[in-house]
Amino acid sequence: MNHFKDFTPIRGCKQYIANNSELCVGNSSFWREVFGDIDIYNNRMHCPDQCDGGVVNETYLDSTAACEMRIGDVVIADLTELPSNIDVLYNTRSIEGRLIIANNTGLGNFDYFKNVEVIGSPLLEGDMAPLYVEGNNDLQSLELSKLKKVLLHENGLLIVLRENDLLDMSESEMDSLIAIAGGSDFVDIHCQEALLRNVRAAVLLLPLILMILMMLYSAMKLRGYQFSRALSVKSRKILADMSKEILAKNPLVWMIQDRPLIWRYGENDPERNTIKQLKTQHENYLKEYAIEVLPNARIPTTSDRCIADRLFQIIKHEEILAIATEDDISLVIPALPSDVGKGETYNGSRVNGSSITLKLVDVKSTNDQTQQYTYNVTIVQNAKTIVKRLKIYLYVWDSLRLPISFDELLEAITLSTKWRMTCVSDRRKEIFFLLHMIFTYVTVLEQSISVVKAFQFHTDHFNGAPMDRCEMLCVMAFILEWANQTNSIPIEIAEVC
Repeated sequence: MNHFKDFTPIRGCKQYIANNSELCVGNSSFWREVFGDIDIYNNRMHCPDQCDGGVVNETYLDSTAACEMRIGDVVIADLTELPSNIDVLYNTRSIEGRLIIANNTGLGNFDYFKNVEVIGSPLLEGDMAPLYVEGNNDLQSLELSKLKKVLLHENGLLIVLRENDLLDMSESEMDSLIAIAGGSDFVDIHCQEALLRNVRAAVLLLPLILMILMMLYSAMKLRGYQFSRALSVKSRKILADMSKEILAKNPLVWMIQDRPLIWRYGENDPERNTIKQLKTQHENYLKEYAIEVLPNARIPTTSDRCIADRLFQIIKHEEILAIATEDDISLVIPALPSDVGKGETYNGSRVNGSSITLKLVDVKSTNDQTQQYTYNVTIVQNAKTIVKRLKIYLYVWDSLRLPISFDELLEAITLSTKWRMTCVSDRRKEIFFLLHMIFTYVTVLEQSISVVKAFQFHTDHFNGAPMDRCEMLCVMAFILEWANQTNSIPIEIAEVC
């Protein structure tokens, strides 16, 4: 109140300062000089000596030797040695400002604020924490055993202790400061004990962390191919263009005019030049992204040699995507054990004395239409034994109807794309290869591709059975459903539909 110089009392209105048990009202002569006939009673009996804050040096300490309450920031900065009268700070009980201790040397075990109970004020503004200790390279300890409150006008960091290389605090001291600040969100404490605590916590949690990471990795391999509905603007534009191309004709018209889509052109056909150009255009896809599709011609179950030859093609890979029209893995890969714990051995012809033993060790369901089969494989060749693990994801695609199987089909396509899996199927490999190609162009390469030209390239390049009209319409239905679920179909087309 030192700034008050003039006061005009209102007639009949009594002035008084009374009944404030924590309020110190010093210098009563000043109050009566300014406010006239003012009553002062029932306030705090013992008032601590007050002084302004300031930069700590010998002069400041001499002038505030008896001070218990410092009003304003108390700054200890850039000292190379402590003032000879530093003991004066032991008298300090509260600092109604910031306590800033920064960039000093020679602090050692610093206990000169051990009697401080309050730092800061509800009126204190600004971003800097009320208790700020930073960059003191030989500060070994900081005693604040009586500290009860750290106050700031706005929410923010209340306590900062960092870049003090030698500062060591006990766990109880850190917990006390965190509690005073109101939680770990309001402190930034870096010291040896904090580091050790983090190291100890990391060591204790390491087995759990590793287990969680292994579970997450397994989940990613097992479920990580789930499709995200979000597509980039470019991908949605590609789907929109393909949708326009499909919807330009009625499905019945497409079935009648299927010649350019699912029939191979002869060598003398004028369209052969177009097909050859398509192969050049898709050379990067074939080299970097196209999945390998294994043959699946029916093999007599009585022929160990033929089965072994087929299995040698399978076991070269660590993961296989098998697509079946029924829930039976042996329809896709003949004679594979389908009961957990069962094994089969087959003698091959590639190398004299070679054999393959497959034992099914686990079966897991990844979704309604996909199961993961895990096999232990033992290969004997030239008196050498090789043991490896083989995972086969069996996706059951029993119907070409969409969108009934859309989600599961899209997951299977994403799985094969993510890990570039080799695929084998009893009937669906042709259509799956084409869907994988379209998916790759839309989401990975983000390159425009015509529906008709995609069919033409697939029909000419893919060495499998020709696709029929139902499969052709299924591919188109897949594209439209995908575009619909990702909001890629233009509004003008959606309104017509």
